[in-house]
Amino acid sequence: MSKFSNVLRLITAVSNFTDSSLGMTKEELEKYFRKVFNDEKTYGEFYHQGCLEMNEELFNYTKMCCGVDGFSEDTEDYIYGHIIKVSNPYLSVSDNYNNLYVEIFHDASGYLGQNLSDAEFEDFRGFVDEEVSLLKQINIMVDKKLGKPFEDNSDLINQYAIRKGISPTIFYPKKETAKVNNTEVAVVNCKATEIVSLKLKQNGANLIYALINTSEYDGSMGVIVVEGISPRILENYGFDNDDIMEIARLEVGDSWNTHFMYGKGVVVTRIA
Repeated sequence: MSKFSNVLRLITAVSNFTDSSLGMTKEELEKYFRKVFNDEKTYGEFYHQGCLEMNEELFNYTKMCCGVDGFSEDTEDYIYGHIIKVSNPYLSVSDNYNNLYVEIFHDASGYLGQNLSDAEFEDFRGFVDEEVSLLKQINIMVDKKLGKPFEDNSDLINQYAIRKGISPTIFYPKKETAKVNNTEVAVVNCKATEIVSLKLKQNGANLIYALINTSEYDGSMGVIVVEGISPRILENYGFDNDDIMEIARLEVGDSWNTHFMYGKGVVVTRIA
């Protein structure tokens, strides 16, 4: 396995070695280093090390922007979960930070505004972006992860409602009611929305895998079900030899999602 270090310093040096005062774009840098490391495995190791170095720089930069010396373990886990998704060694740390902010902003505004109409939500997003610090947004999402009630955010919700001259009740779930013995009682709506439903039949003794792109994937969510006589069929879907060797060990019902390029974004489940 190739060993790399000081990858960000190398990328910066290459980027600055150009006639443009702005340096090379991330697309130009990727193209350049793919030519330098012309086999995918070596390039992947180089890029992975660059991501690790950027992860650390971006985390420290985030601490500085939040004005804190450190975070709790739960807060670190939340921040790193998003850093891993956005970290790109071909971008500056400030550009990476902007992308990180967008991810956390979508999280916090989406959570707080989940019961708003589209028009209400669009206006509330502007309020969060302008008035709610990144540290506050992070704390909101960490509290959610820790199971704290939605009502703990009432100070922020009330602040927005007072400013807009509206009732804060729009932020809370609309209660459905039904009459029971002539008394109105609340009804919890637990209806699910079925997005995909499949019935599969195994063809002989073939292997069947479900390839799942989760919301953590850098792209759209999706599911592909493939069948074949060997795990090598997964080469057609971007999996390398190391991936396939690990996936080949799966028993029926087991899942695999350990890959430095995708984190929890790609999950493979053996279903037959």
